[in-house]
Amino acid sequence: MTIKPQTHSLNSIEVTEIKSLGFLFQGISAFQDEFINTHFANCDLLLFLNQIDDILSPVCNSSINKYIYLNNSPLPELLIQYFTNNYEDENNGLALSRIFFWQDGELVVKHDYFRLPASSRNKGIAKKIFQASLQQYINMGVRKILVHAALNDGGYVWARNYFSAINQDETRQILDDAKSKLTPVHFWAVERIYNNYYEKNPSGIAFPIVKWAELPFMKDILRGSNWHGVIDLQDREQFTNFILYVFK
Repeated sequence: MTIKPQTHSLNSIEVTEIKSLGFLFQGISAFQDEFINTHFANCDLLLFLNQIDDILSPVCNSSINKYIYLNNSPLPELLIQYFTNNYEDENNGLALSRIFFWQDGELVVKHDYFRLPASSRNKGIAKKIFQASLQQYINMGVRKILVHAALNDGGYVWARNYFSAINQDETRQILDDAKSKLTPVHFWAVERIYNNYYEKNPSGIAFPIVKWAELPFMKDILRGSNWHGVIDLQDREQFTNFILYVFK
């Protein structure tokens, strides 16, 4: 499957429509359309926020806080936040936070936070958000997607989403946890994947943690793990695997 980039120029009428959806702009108080068009070109923000609202508003029973933060120091930043007051409640809270920022001349998006009420999980909602997001990422020329895999079984979920683990200390900690909980035979399979990667890539920052997620006996260990991950949208293999997973 291919997703073609689309061009878009945000205008003041769309900014007004975004506000009518209940989103509050903070940071830069005027010429928001000009700021976004300059620093986050081709972002169809109105469409994206409409999609987020359509997908997430039916899954919660409480009022929703909706914010768009525009910052210009030290580098341009666009932050989208969508959350209920009880967002920290593991079973009932809802929250989505995405940060677009520039890093070494490349546009990056950080999936800062995502939580669904327990009753709404495993229903394909996260994939719908990914599908809507990915079109905008491609439009904008986002290079990388960053995540912190921890909450709501995120260590397993993000691994299954083909994110690569950035930090070897974190993968080593998962390996140590596996050693203490798995049988020697199962641990051998886990350690073999670890050794194969880091022997070839001693300073590697893209450990294929999905290979651990494919082992049934690693599911519970990954569900309790904590690691930082990335998908490089300019890497053909990572991009293709991610597309296939999101639209499966």
